[in-house]
Amino acid sequence: MGGAGPDGPHGSTHDFLLERNYTVTDDNVESEYEYAMCYKCHQRSIVPSDQSFPKHREHVVGARGAPCSACHDPHGISTTQVSTSDHTHLINFDTTIVRPETRTGRLEFKDLGRFAGSCTLVCHGKRHNDVRYGDH
Repeated sequence: MGGAGPDGPHGSTHDFLLERNYTVTDDNVESEYEYAMCYKCHQRSIVPSDQSFPKHREHVVGARGAPCSACHDPHGISTTQVSTSDHTHLINFDTTIVRPETRTGRLEFKDLGRFAGSCTLVCHGKRHNDVRYGDH
């Protein structure tokens, strides 16, 4: 109790009272600090290697500067939430960054197997209508 810094069970100098930093705003430069909470469990070297998603580097490390939270929900998603997405890989788009595709109104991720999927959405002004990636 007392002292100059954060105190108590939820004391933290980071947003959301987290143990480590977790940046959720768009247009960031990827760094160990920006996504420290993610990198506590996930290897930082996997993201730019495009091993799990062939466009991770382009989206997170490249010019787009999208935060992990643009596509992934660290808490998962309730099965009672009405959505056309299947939400595997904790996909639950942050609607402050990602919007429904303008012609169809869909905001959707489909898991098409190991390291394969498709997205229907608008992100950074670019329309994706069932854009597929990986082996399918």
